[in-house]
Amino acid sequence: MLGPACCLLLAAFSSSVVEGAIGASGEVAAGRAPLDYAGPARDSLTFTLVPGVAARLRSPDSTLTLSYSPRIFYRLPNALELNHPLILHQVGLDHTLSIGKWLAWSSSAQLAVGQIDYTAAGVVFDPGLVSAVRTSITDILRATLTSGLKYQVLPRLSLHLDGGIEYTTTLDNTTVVPAPEAVAAGANAAAGSTVYGSVIPDSFQLRGKPGFAVSIGRATHVGGAAEVTYQWFKSTARYLLFSPELEWDTKFGQRTTLGAAAGIAYVWTLDAYDPKARDNSVGGTGNIDIKSLVYRGQGSSTTLGLNAALDWFFDPVLGTSQPRAGVTATGAIQIGRDWQIAPLASFFTLLKATRYRLLLNGVPLASDDPAVIAAQMQQAVATPDATILRLELPFDYRISDAASFGFGVRAALRGRPISEPGFRLAEQVEIWAFVGLTVRAATSLDNTWLPL
Repeated sequence: MLGPACCLLLAAFSSSVVEGAIGASGEVAAGRAPLDYAGPARDSLTFTLVPGVAARLRSPDSTLTLSYSPRIFYRLPNALELNHPLILHQVGLDHTLSIGKWLAWSSSAQLAVGQIDYTAAGVVFDPGLVSAVRTSITDILRATLTSGLKYQVLPRLSLHLDGGIEYTTTLDNTTVVPAPEAVAAGANAAAGSTVYGSVIPDSFQLRGKPGFAVSIGRATHVGGAAEVTYQWFKSTARYLLFSPELEWDTKFGQRTTLGAAAGIAYVWTLDAYDPKARDNSVGGTGNIDIKSLVYRGQGSSTTLGLNAALDWFFDPVLGTSQPRAGVTATGAIQIGRDWQIAPLASFFTLLKATRYRLLLNGVPLASDDPAVIAAQMQQAVATPDATILRLELPFDYRISDAASFGFGVRAALRGRPISEPGFRLAEQVEIWAFVGLTVRAATSLDNTWLPL
């Protein structure tokens, strides 16, 4: 048995190609933005450098890619007056496998270890994350593993299974920071107590989503899926989510695709530190996604996309469970061979007030301290990032196959939950103008598989 197995393994590797890639992406941005979670906006400069190296093992049926791309970031001024850059180490491992036309499997593992600041929540977490990092500088370790399997049972019937694991912990030696001035001003100064800010709680998530899809003709699919998620936040809460949904997508001609999904989400609160947050929750879920090639001709093209979603959101920064709604509009404008413009506008909001516990070394603080009570009440109703509008207008010029130059503007407006009576979107405003350069080289004809 061992001999044939070894021969099969050698045959597989003999048909594989080993490829390598190196590159770097740098950006300089100037603008005005808060230095930390609740501070005032300041004129600022940021410098970001992301070098990268990757290796890929490719065969006719599978691809295995290993990459390392540390993020080196420095901001002037910064909240703690640091005179050195922050380094976030990022390691990725991706694998795809196809067996004929009936089985496709893809997996991805990501590890991020190092320092992030107020601006970098979207680098480590979901880019659509509502909340910003609460501390000025955070040492973090985050590991994620996702996998998806698609099995073509019949020509018109396919089964799929998607799943993932996430683990997050902070590595800070000091997890106590002064509360923002706006919060401290609401505290009882006579009590003589120190007001503390929150840190990212240790969290673990395990999720699975089995489903099916049926082809109706050549352009339409219908199906269903049911997501099950277990969420654990250290010293704060544990949840179990069950969310079934129905799905549908179709094509209109060769230029437009439309997809929709609708379902419900039921959340069992298995444990909660706060007795007022131990009730179970139920809500609707849904998604509409449309993409259309609206123009093509004379070397140019324009593609527009719109996605609107309602989902149940476990916030790894706040350690909370709550419904979230969002809409994202995208564009891809190709001008000739070398120019591309990719505007983006997204709006996300939590559908109820963001309430969480202040933490000390990962443990909720006692609520009988008048200063702590004042800080918690202030942060519960004045969270300035529960609603966020992001706008981006990047321009990219391809200098050659190995280099591209980019510039543009990006902005963000943040406010408290939209359900709050005092809602005002522009409680915090940041705007940046940036220029950047990306250089890649690879042993393969395609060098875009190196993530930067």
